[in-house]
Amino acid sequence: MKKGESTYKNKEWLTEQCVSLKKPDRQIALSLGIEPKTISYWRNKHGVACAMKDLPSREELVSLYTVEKKTDVEIAEMFDLGQTTICRMRKQFGINANMIGGSKPLKMLLSKDELRNLYINMEMSDEQIGDHIGASKYVVYWWRKKHGILARDLSLAHHLRTGNSVVLSEEAKDFICGELLGDGHLFESSKHSAGYMHSSKYKEYVQWLSSRFNDLGIEQVGKINRYDDGKAISYHYCSRSYPELMKIRKEWYPYGEKIIPKSLVITPMVMLHHYIGDGALKKNPRGGSSINLHTDGFEKRDVFFLRELLKNIGINTNYHKSNNTIYIPVSATKDFISYIGNCPEEIEGVYGYKWAVK
Repeated sequence: MKKGESTYKNKEWLTEQCVSLKKPDRQIALSLGIEPKTISYWRNKHGVACAMKDLPSREELVSLYTVEKKTDVEIAEMFDLGQTTICRMRKQFGINANMIGGSKPLKMLLSKDELRNLYINMEMSDEQIGDHIGASKYVVYWWRKKHGILARDLSLAHHLRTGNSVVLSEEAKDFICGELLGDGHLFESSKHSAGYMHSSKYKEYVQWLSSRFNDLGIEQVGKINRYDDGKAISYHYCSRSYPELMKIRKEWYPYGEKIIPKSLVITPMVMLHHYIGDGALKKNPRGGSSINLHTDGFEKRDVFFLRELLKNIGINTNYHKSNNTIYIPVSATKDFISYIGNCPEEIEGVYGYKWAVK
């Protein structure tokens, strides 16, 4: 993705969302806080196929008609559908405007404070509260509105219904941070969760990443995709979304662009993965080997911060102003390689040459 380019304008990202993740325009737009027509415009511009429409369920329609008192036109706009489609679905589901869900006296089962505690503090949904007390979710919804208990935003509600969760070990965090120093990317799938994406010309490397992430509890979504733009072939990995990854994303993308956060603590694992993805070994004519760490995607202040972290562990570096990269001289190369350890066996075939230090 080009520096400064909005997420939804990027063809690769849109392809991943629409084709691999099969998300409709409305769902993508909701996660970004923009209009569905904006997603549709950029998708059509890049020639990205549209995913199937996100159709409302019968329960959603019943709630919209009986509780929120929505019309066919309003519901059609919400789901980016035609009015006739909504009208046909309503008739197929046997829904009429006079339907009222539930009849149990919720006020006799829960006080306002109890309802607020279940909905706000315990983050239960209307349906979960209904199951808890033996009432319809529509009745719960009606009394919550009556008591002035505001609804959660749609993305949080969706996350609470379907969100994944993972316990990230320190190893997992170091693994992710090392990849983020290179070509790794954390994308925001909603306001509350993020996923990991990675592209490489080496299929073996992407497969290895997928396996390592799976070992760390982060599951792959879809399959590893192969792209050929006529100039080069690349392979793309995408993980499921997790709230724990969103915490890391907020540190690395505080304003939308990737930075090196001040919270970063380098470890052998962090620098190993940075070197694998964005390090280059150079044979010097006079003997010995030096290393370039390609940090040109970061601001100069971030590069100097990383140099300072390396200095603190005894690795002295130089700065190449012309391309904003870190240079590890011959005198420090062996110390750096010793610090990060050996190349993982599974990817020696594609990256083992980076350890061939003279």
